[in-house]
Amino acid sequence: MWDRLQGKVGGPVPKGHKKEKAEWLKPGLVGRVKTLKGEEKLRHARLLDHWEEN
Repeated sequence: MWDRLQGKVGGPVPKGHKKEKAEWLKPGLVGRVKTLKGEEKLRHARLLDHWEEN
């Protein structure tokens, strides 16, 4: 997964977000995550699956 992400680093910062401690990816990679119930942010998230969008 790390190798797939390296080619996508440097995407635009989404509107309304700061870029302080994040590396944004170029569009095209989709992921499915599981989060804690009731959490709006991705705290304690687990990556369940990922794929490239066509």
